[in-house]
Amino acid sequence: MKKRLLSLLAAAAISLSAVPFGVYAEEPLQDTEITSEAPAESTKAEWKISDGQLYYVKLNGETSFTVPDEVTVISSLVFNGCTGLVSVTFPDGLKTISKNAFCGCTSLEEVAFPEGLEKIDNAFAGCSALKKAVIPESVTEITGFTDCSDLIIYGKSNSYAAVYAQKNDIKFETLDADAPIADIADSIILSPDKDELWSFPENYAEDTFTVPDGVKVIKQKAFENCDIEKVILPESLEKIEDNAFKNCSLKALILPEGLRIIGKNAFAGNKEIKNITIPESVIKINQPFTGCSALEEITFKRADTKLFENYLDPIGVDEDETLYVGLLGEDAEADNYRCKVYVPDAAYCQYANVFYTEQFVDVIPESMREHNILTGDVNGDNDVSIADAVKLQNYLVGKEKDILWFNSDLIASNQATEYKEVNINAFDFIKLKKMIINNSSV
Repeated sequence: MKKRLLSLLAAAAISLSAVPFGVYAEEPLQDTEITSEAPAESTKAEWKISDGQLYYVKLNGETSFTVPDEVTVISSLVFNGCTGLVSVTFPDGLKTISKNAFCGCTSLEEVAFPEGLEKIDNAFAGCSALKKAVIPESVTEITGFTDCSDLIIYGKSNSYAAVYAQKNDIKFETLDADAPIADIADSIILSPDKDELWSFPENYAEDTFTVPDGVKVIKQKAFENCDIEKVILPESLEKIEDNAFKNCSLKALILPEGLRIIGKNAFAGNKEIKNITIPESVIKINQPFTGCSALEEITFKRADTKLFENYLDPIGVDEDETLYVGLLGEDAEADNYRCKVYVPDAAYCQYANVFYTEQFVDVIPESMREHNILTGDVNGDNDVSIADAVKLQNYLVGKEKDILWFNSDLIASNQATEYKEVNINAFDFIKLKKMIINNSSV
């Protein structure tokens, strides 16, 4: 009996080892539709589709594959490691090719995508033989053709494919009948619905550029390295993405009310901007001014008392909540460089706590803009005297309201950062009297 059982197990092992290698993506939880008939150009291949999603393919030695017409999404890793795949044909209804879908298909030389495709999510990483990719205008998101060193992208000169190729140093050939390839570098490229600015020519000849009305998003790296001194932004603008104006020559910049997001390093390396105002509408920033070594003043208009709480817990920040993460980073050129950051008085503590790690920033309440910062100068006469003690005493008993609270707040809540606690009380009055006595006895 034992011998018979061992024989059966051995036979089963041999049978399993004989099954051809297949490529699997994670199977959907829904009921699946299994297609048993091979595509027109294949005789052995097997595949599975669920709700328009191609999630399993076994080529069984075939070198070409035609994706079935009902497929709208090719899942991650479906063709991963299919080194024998030479050609693939895509259906007209395809919308998305997911990450690493064709990763490591080292025999694949050409791909032509259908009009209507919207997203290519680094699906062809490691396709070292890939030399030609025809990308239609409908594609508005590409995240990479990693390690495709011989790739040439073919597309329309005003398409996102042209922008992607230009920004990633990939050779681009235009399919326009009447537009030479040089036109790609000489034209401003907008999304098909004209609400996103994708690319701007580095060789733009004028000092000033006006972003067209209706543009809501300036995409990452759109103006990077462009030699312009002034940009006029439309009221429609809502988002400036990472590195959008990095290493430009901007001297003047007015951010419009309605702007909501300023991405990381959005204005990094602009060494001639001296001041900038962040509108009240801006709810998210991430170190946009790294390397802006001439920046003297930043003015914030948003008085958000939840600023510090959100900064501590960025993962839980709601889409409409405020999240400010740094201003200048650590990239300042001079040791004595300081930038004044004026903020609403009501939210001073929140801003001070958010920016306390900034080495080159002084957070100052808006009420001090026209006054000198001088500890103990309660009345703003640029001197510390008995008159200041009298004014502070009257404030504490309710006889006086008009004092410079920033100069009057003598006891810091955080001795390490010396930021104010915004709580004027008798302890501040006692310290002020001691200062005046000590000064008068010198």
